[in-house]
Parts: sequence; structure tokens; C-alpha cells
Amino acid sequence: MEKYKNGNTMILFLKGRISSQNAKEVDAEINLALQDDFGQLVLNFKEVEYISSAGLRIILRLAKKYPSLKCVALSLEVYDVFEMTGFTSLVSVEKEYRQLSIDGCECIGKGAKGDVYKLDEETIVKVYKDPDSLETIFQEKELSKAAFVAGIPTPISFDIVKVGELYGTVFEMLNAQSFASYLLHNPDEFETVVQKSVDILHTIHSLPVEEGLLPSIKQMYLEKIEDIQSVLSSKIYEKLKSMFMLIPDSLKVIHGDFHLKNIMMEKDEAMLIDMDTLSAGEPIFEFVPIYTAYVGHGELDPSIVEEYMGIPYDLAKKVCEQTLIDYFGQEKENVLKKIQLLSYVRLLSREIRKKHREEYLSYYTEKVTILTENIETIL
Repeated sequence: MEKYKNGNTMILFLKGRISSQNAKEVDAEINLALQDDFGQLVLNFKEVEYISSAGLRIILRLAKKYPSLKCVALSLEVYDVFEMTGFTSLVSVEKEYRQLSIDGCECIGKGAKGDVYKLDEETIVKVYKDPDSLETIFQEKELSKAAFVAGIPTPISFDIVKVGELYGTVFEMLNAQSFASYLLHNPDEFETVVQKSVDILHTIHSLPVEEGLLPSIKQMYLEKIEDIQSVLSSKIYEKLKSMFMLIPDSLKVIHGDFHLKNIMMEKDEAMLIDMDTLSAGEPIFEFVPIYTAYVGHGELDPSIVEEYMGIPYDLAKKVCEQTLIDYFGQEKENVLKKIQLLSYVRLLSREIRKKHREEYLSYYTEKVTILTENIETIL
């Protein structure tokens, strides 16, 4: 056994088989290694081939003494032992995930938290941008299962992998391509593609959701308003915030990042991916990322939309226009400016948090100000 201290964390690298035959020796060796002062204890199981109940009793003892204990890099076999005996609910446990390369793979979808790549004709992988994304991945897996059971057409992940230093989830998608890619190569199918996407929206928004199960999208946008307060006049800020406060706390399911690159065509079936942005709220919030992805991002630089969506900017705007018509009908013009306001709030918040480009800050601030002055209510 080897040990390594990283700051306030003590890491012990266990090896071989831990069974009744050597459990006492392993326990003594661990006790000897833990004479130094430290805060958190991490046990690395990468080179552990097998662990018996005698070995698990050692882990249980350590967990009681060190509540923040983490067990990492478990092989599938060792992880199964932890899971079957209930230790995964007692101790923080991380499997050793297989490494996977995306070199040369086509990027077929982009989202706020990760990008989707086509591995082969049968599988795709979503690679998360945050290297500490395991909790997010597990949450998305649960949300995907719930969405699938509720009737939203979405694939279920069957594997978690490492892609370099990042994590990814693998899905089985036979001969799948994004709606954006399909539309680009089949422009005569424009109306069909848009209508299918709108049908999915109606399905999502018709589903009930238990209170507290999904985060409130209204609350997310209230936080964005706080982000942009510093660049707005007090009059505009107060009016904008008061309008938002009047939006009811609806319990309708919102995808939160709905656009043609997040809808996959598998044979004749449409499948929605990127479920980590699921939330609850009024459907108008669904159309904010739609307008942002197709139009808002490209108003100052159309190439941003073309690169992100993989289709020409004029086509993207046409998709947005037709989506609003198919969903809202005669109410389309009534809701458009409200969607635009929410989109510019989103874009301005993002600019303040991440980019700080003066031209964009000025442009979005002006848009938010003018629309707020001329709109009396969001709904």
C-alpha cells in the first residue's frame, strides 16, 4: 500500500485482494498510514482486484471514524460488491470509468453543459465540460428516466466514461442524426421537421410534474435579473423585476435548451437529448433558448449561430419564426416581444458573467431597456 498527501487530503492506494486471509494486516497497515494529521481520507481502489466482507468491515470502521471518506477508482467487480451490500449508500463511491476517445468524431449537438459526439453508427456520447460533473451526470440520468417514463421521447444512457479528464455518458442511437443536420441535407422537409419539433414541445408541456422535483426556471431568470441590475437604470430594473414576480410558479415541464441540435432523428423517430436543463415553469420560458439559439446569438455576428447550430443564419431564423407560428398560432406576435425580452436578459446576464464585450453589453442593455419600457406584462 502507498500513501500520498495532497494538501489536507490523505490518499491511500490499496492493492491486490482484501479478504479474511489478509484483512488484519491491511487494517494494521492502514492504521499505521493514518498517523499523520489530515482532513479528508480517500481510498484509491484502482489496483484492488477483490474485496470480501472482512475488507468491507475495514471500510465501515473507517467511514464511522472519517465521515467524509471517499472510495474512488473501483473496478466494475469491486463496485458491484459495494452496491450489492449497500455500501454505496453508506460511503461516497466512484467507479473507475473506461477511457474513450472522441478524436475524429462528428459533433452532432451542443449544450450549455456538454457536447454530443457520434461515436459510430450505433452510439453517441455526451461529453460534459465541467471535470467535476459526476453529480450532474447522475442527476441527468435520473431526469432522463423520469422523462422517458412520463412520455418524453428521450434515450437512456447505458454507460459513463472518461474522455480525457472529462466525463461522458454513452447512449445507443442507431443511425441517428440531429434535426439540424437532417434539415440541412433535406431542405424540402422544412415544414415536417419544424412540426415534429413542435409536437415534442406540446408533449413536454402537457406533462405534470410534482412540486420540488424540478428546479424553478422562473427563479433562474430572477437570478439573471440580479446579474444585470448594475447596467440598468433603477426604473427599468424595478419594472423588469416586478413583471417577473407576477409570473405564476407553474409546474409544467420545461426542457430548457430546446433546439434542432438537441433533437435526434433515429430512423423515423424523434428523440430529445440533453435533459440536464429540465425545469418547471411557464412554457414561454421554453422559447427563450429557442429564440436565443436561432436568432439572438447571431444578431451581431451571424457566424455564431451558423457554427453553433450547423445551419445558415437565415434558415435558423426561419426555423424560429415557423416554430412560434406552429406553437402559438395567432398569438405569435403577442408573445414574440416577451420572448425577445427574456432572451436579451439571458444574453446580457451571460455577457456580464463571462464575456464582458463592450459592444455586446451595450447592445443587449439597450434591447432590454426598450422592450421593458414597452411591455406591461410577461404573460
